[in-house]
Amino acid sequence: MASQLEGMLRRLGYAADAIKSTAYMCFLICKLDLARKSQFG
Repeated sequence: MASQLEGMLRRLGYAADAIKSTAYMCFLICKLDLARKSQFG
């Protein structure tokens, strides 16, 4: 039972990391896009 819970928590941790890195990528892309628009706008 404990090992099953451990596996679940580990999977949740991986999912949280993936979400964090994806959100960070989106943030960077948006930032770059805004910078480009302000340069040429």
